[in-house]
Parts: sequence; structure tokens; C-alpha cells
Amino acid sequence: MKLSFLLGLCAFIWAYTGFSQGSYKPYFRYPLDSAVHLVSPFGSLRDNHFHSGIDLKTQEREGLPVYAAANGYISRIKVASNGYGRAIYIDHPNGFTTVYGHLQCYKGPIAQWILNHQYRIQSYNFDTVFKHPFIWVNKGDTIGLSGNSGGSTGPHLHYEIRETKTEEIWNPGLFGTFPNDSLKPKLYQLWAYSFLPDGNSPVLKIRVDESKLTKIPGDNFHVPEILVSPDTLKLPEDLYGFGLLAFDFIHKPRDEKGLYEYGLIHRGKKKFGFKLNRFAFSESKFINQHIDYPWYKLNGQRIQKLFRDDNNPFSGIETDKSKGKLFIKEGMLDSVQVFVGDVNDNYSYYQFYLQGLPANPKPREDYLFSKKDLPIWLPNSKNHFSIPGLKLESHSGTFYDTLYLNVETQARPKNALGPCFKVHESTTAIHKTYSIAIQADAGLPFPDKAICLARVGKNNGLSYAGGTYKKGWVEGSQGSFGTFTVFYDTLAPSGKMLSYTRDSLPVFRWRIDDNFSGIGGYKVFLNGRWLAADFDAKNDLLIYAADHIYAEEKQAAQLGLQKNKPRWKLELSDNRGNTSVYEWETDW
Repeated sequence: MKLSFLLGLCAFIWAYTGFSQGSYKPYFRYPLDSAVHLVSPFGSLRDNHFHSGIDLKTQEREGLPVYAAANGYISRIKVASNGYGRAIYIDHPNGFTTVYGHLQCYKGPIAQWILNHQYRIQSYNFDTVFKHPFIWVNKGDTIGLSGNSGGSTGPHLHYEIRETKTEEIWNPGLFGTFPNDSLKPKLYQLWAYSFLPDGNSPVLKIRVDESKLTKIPGDNFHVPEILVSPDTLKLPEDLYGFGLLAFDFIHKPRDEKGLYEYGLIHRGKKKFGFKLNRFAFSESKFINQHIDYPWYKLNGQRIQKLFRDDNNPFSGIETDKSKGKLFIKEGMLDSVQVFVGDVNDNYSYYQFYLQGLPANPKPREDYLFSKKDLPIWLPNSKNHFSIPGLKLESHSGTFYDTLYLNVETQARPKNALGPCFKVHESTTAIHKTYSIAIQADAGLPFPDKAICLARVGKNNGLSYAGGTYKKGWVEGSQGSFGTFTVFYDTLAPSGKMLSYTRDSLPVFRWRIDDNFSGIGGYKVFLNGRWLAADFDAKNDLLIYAADHIYAEEKQAAQLGLQKNKPRWKLELSDNRGNTSVYEWETDW
């Protein structure tokens, strides 16, 4: 009994301690045959989320074998037109789950089960979680081929390691799935921010030119040298936070990758630290509070903050009591150090001098005066707003900061069915959706299902924004601010059969498209029999690779049991319920 307890304790310690590169290396193998090559590392900054895994290079092509990283059983299969596309999940005895996304196809026993399941439910897309061990795999078994399915923008393998019980995503670099490198991350810009009731405002930016930095000795082996900037940050007396633009380099110089770790040191103590070891999916959207969101929306650069904003509980952040913020007094001469590091313990340290100037309260006073007539929405309260033709509502946690809500009536775009409103600023980050309702014109000659919300873009272009028509109003939820109006969609999707191969197992393709609300559903039939056809949403293609249904129908024709040519039927619907049907005949 004592022996079993000790063995269990050792296993627990082995599985849950240690955060250095390669801590778990003996357990998981690399899921490809090639050397470790990252297209995108763990936690890279993406739109509305941190990257929940690593993207592995597949030589810019599809069809490479993908291997089970360790013994385990298939616990989930998901096939979708977006997201991870064709994905497979494997639970392992050590308490972790590995995920493989954007596959071209599945291999092994699971492939046949998937095809049978698709025909059983008559849907190509599905998401099935197995409550009990289903199909067991061994480390190194081929579970699929690499591809470009789902929301992928190019051929690669998306790979994750999750804690099975909590579904927290862990950095695969901690398990050895990370290339060794000696390239240090680099800092390119340092920003200073002051604080307002509705967020933070950049007041100063320093570009870091390493050729102009002075090297001084560090204080230990971990910090062998510090790069000192010749520029002094001269700031009026106030409370400040800092931000940085920096990148890691893994495979070669100038190949910019996301950061693993960085922080701010003041007078020998760490004021702020950020490290990407693991995080929960529920935390991922806090990226919008973690970066300078307005600057990103306007300029495309993601400046990462060296302070913790209120309403940002992301677990990868640790700070002192000041949340990483620093009060600079008039006449103060001081300095701060910024460090950036990677999983391989390559670190760069930078030092910047600070000088306090006389306080200048007028810009803040002017800013607050400009907002005095606007309604205030609080981030941790339920909020309402209405004017003729528009109703808005939000719940606690929708926003990160206090909001001075700005709503403007705009000129109607052509063919709009209701008034047009600019709702606040598109540069303001939102954590949860808010509700919007716009009053539609009376007596519209359209069915209720056709009437919807539309987002107004550049040159008054309209894009579908969902919503439901009810008693003269169109109500919906939105995840970002912008300009909205009422529009309609009465046109059904279009479909066109493209060329197809005529070998023993041909592949058939259809171009399908919708003018506004987007494809909502599709069905393909051969001689009245439903077919498992895949929708490649990013290319507007519907693809059917001939399977046993096609083979059976062809054999029936060859035996004289089926005298007509193969008859194809395509049924399409959009997200407003408009439907269309197309039929073709081909040769076998």
C-alpha cells in the first residue's frame, strides 16, 4: 500500500510540476515526421483570442501523415466548415488530451466509423464526444493526413495539449514540442500610457534601435547584460503604465513570432510579469484588454501592456499591488527595466531612464468635459439606452471599462428598410455581446424572415448582421460596435456544378454562393440518395469524393439495373431561410 501511494505521488509530481522546456519530453512524440517547425507558437495574438495551441509547418502542402503523440483513446471527433475543420481529440493516461486540427482526412479505424456516422445522421458536419473509451490508438499510429480544412489560411497542422479534466490549454513547449534555439526575443518599441475613466491613453512612444543601445553588465548568469536606451522618457507627473512591441525569433532572424514571457522591473522588483504556460478557453478573449485595442484596430499593431487593467483576470499575468503601474513625480529621476524571454531561456533586458515633469491636468480636464453630455455605461452593471428607432442593452461584464456611450444617427444607405445608427466606436473592445434593436419601416413588402440587421461598412457597403424581426423591430446581438441599419434578404443561394474527374473514384465539385446572409445549409443527392459532401466555406466549394454510394449506383447502372444517367440534386438554403434546388445529369 505504501509503495502504491509513493508511486502515485511520484506520478502526480511528474505530471504537474516543472515548467521548463522539455519537462514532459519523454511522453509525447512530435505528431509529424519532420523536425519541429512552428508556423505560430502557443498563445500568439489573434483576433479576439490567444492562439490555443501551436501551428506546425507541413512544407506548405497537404497529405503528410499525422501521428498520435502518445497512447490513448479517441475521445472526440469534430468536423466543421470553419474553426479546426476536421479535428481529432485523443485522451491519454497521464491526464492530458492532444488535439489535431485542419486535417485533410482521417486514417485508421476511425475513418470508416466517421463515414458511417455521417450517413447515419445525414450530415457531413458533426461534433461527437465519446463518454467512454472508443477507439484506442498507440503512440505513432497514423490518425490522419495533414490538410487545410476549416478556417485555416494555408496547409499546416494545429496541435494542442489540454488538461483533460479542466480543458485548460497547456503550452506544448513545456512538453518538449518546441525547437531549440539560441535567438533572443527583441524589443522594438516602448509605450507609456496615462489613465482615464474609460481606459488608457498612449502619451509617449520610444523606438528601440539596438545599434544605439549601450551594453552594461547584468547582475547574474540569467541576466548577463542589459541594453540601455539613450532616450529618457520625460513624462508629466501622473500615474503611468507601459506597453511594448516585441517579438521572438525561433527558426531564423527576422522571422517574427509571438512572445512567451515578458515583464517590467522597477528598483530590482518585478512589477509586472506575463508568461504563457497555460490558460482556460474562458480567458482567451481577455486579449482585447491585454493589448492596446484601439491602436490595433486603427494600425494593425498589437502593443502588449506591461500593466494589468481592471477587469482583466487573465491567469498568465502576475503583478505587484500597483498592478504594474508607476506614479512618476515631478523632478523624479528613475529607471525601469523591460525583459522579453522565450521557452528556451533566451532573454533580453532593456533599461530606460525616466524623468518627471510638472503635472499637466488640462488634457484630462478637456477630455472629461468633451464627454460630459454622454450617457455613462458601467462595465459591471446592466445598462440601457434608447432613442427613437433604436434600443440598446448590455449586461454586467460586457465591457472592460466605463463607457461614455456615443450614438449618432447616420444617413440611410441605399435600400435600407429602417434608420441607420452609428453605435459608439469600433475601436472599443467588447468582451460579451450586447443587444440592439432597430425599428423597421412600416408596411414592408417582405416576409418577416427576410428582414434582418445589416452592418454598414466603407462606402456604405452592407454586410449581414443577423437579427430577428418582431412586431416592427429587428432585434439581435452584436460582438462589436459599428454602424447598423435594417435590410433584407429574399434571394436564394446559387449553385453550379464544376468539372469533375472520371477515374474510378471521381471527385465532384459545386460552386455555391449566397448574395448576403450566407450559406445556411446544403444537401446533395445522387439518384435520390443523400451524399456525404464537404463544404469548403473559404472557397465556396461543395466537394463530394465518390464513396460506396457512388460505387453502388454505378454498379447498378453497369448491371442494367439503372438505365438512366446519374441524376444529381443540390438543395441549398441561406441564413434567412431562402431555398433553391438545382438538378444535373452526368455520365458515369
